[in-house]
Amino acid sequence: MRWTPGANAAIVAYGLQTYVEFSDQEYYYVVIKPDADQIVLKKRDLSGTYELEKNFDIGLVDDEWYRLVIDWRVDGAHTVTLFEEDGTQITQLSAKDSTWSEGGIGLFGREANTGATVYFDEVQGSSPLVGNFEVGENSWFTTANNTLTRLDNTPAAITNGATAIEVTVNDDPQPVLENEVRIQNADLESYPYLLADVVPVEVENSDSPVTFKFRYTHYASGGVEESEEQIVAQALGKTLAWDLSNLSAEKLAAAESLQIVWYPEDHPPSSGFTYNGSVLIDNIRLVDDSTQLTRAKISQKHRDLIRAHGPMLDQEIQSQTDMVQTGVYNYYDETEVPYRIELLSNGDIEETIDGETFYWEEDGQ
Repeated sequence: MRWTPGANAAIVAYGLQTYVEFSDQEYYYVVIKPDADQIVLKKRDLSGTYELEKNFDIGLVDDEWYRLVIDWRVDGAHTVTLFEEDGTQITQLSAKDSTWSEGGIGLFGREANTGATVYFDEVQGSSPLVGNFEVGENSWFTTANNTLTRLDNTPAAITNGATAIEVTVNDDPQPVLENEVRIQNADLESYPYLLADVVPVEVENSDSPVTFKFRYTHYASGGVEESEEQIVAQALGKTLAWDLSNLSAEKLAAAESLQIVWYPEDHPPSSGFTYNGSVLIDNIRLVDDSTQLTRAKISQKHRDLIRAHGPMLDQEIQSQTDMVQTGVYNYYDETEVPYRIELLSNGDIEETIDGETFYWEEDGQ
């Protein structure tokens, strides 16, 4: 952005909920005021305008290009950074507010003197929140005769905000929930760990658990990547997890679409089974912290063991030092499942359960 002499303010709004000129307006916004040499982060809702953070005497100059970066996190953290054209950081604001978790973008300019102009040359968006369904369906769509419905009265399914999405499956052996816009605008290199919360509510005429997987299509060589299959029992919630960090930068930068694909485990697509039922999905997100991925995978491991052996009765520690603990988990059917936890020299933790190894990285990267 840049402005000519006499400009009063360059304004970037985000999280835009409503905008009716001279009436209802709801959004966060950053105001850069050349005449006052300040930058202000604000929130506007139906009850008024609130200042979240500001900074003075930042050295603004007319007719110079600036770059504004707004980092808006799922937890309500807002970080606003202003750079000179050469990349030199000028100032940074930080605030916390969770009124909204998504919304549109708006660009405004105000002039103090007639003839002043504010220019915006490029706007880029990248959101780690790929779908929370608080406002519409977030560009997600489904296939065949399946339907999408936003639900706000199903607490078990809502893991972020106040709304989840229900996919009603109608005679589809392998339903798909797909998004192109959100994944194409995502920064997959910075946020390479994909998570989604699901509840397979019902599979008509079957008590089969449901097999889920992610599918990522891109314009680079190969074209399609798929996660491992993840099995979820009916009426139980689970966080699906996929580590995309092992894909090349070329593939991560060439996103085409993201899909969540599923089918009843006992009735694969080729079986001819008529699949009717429903699945609840919420909080599809990309994160930069690998511990969230590890937590989801270990949770799934324990669920799989419970499905195979019944409830876990207790944990028996068999040996322990400052660096290593070994033992067994005892299950209802009298199965003993071995585990081993080791603190590695680099500070990471290696946890092995029934021969499957998980890593808790010290810095989460």
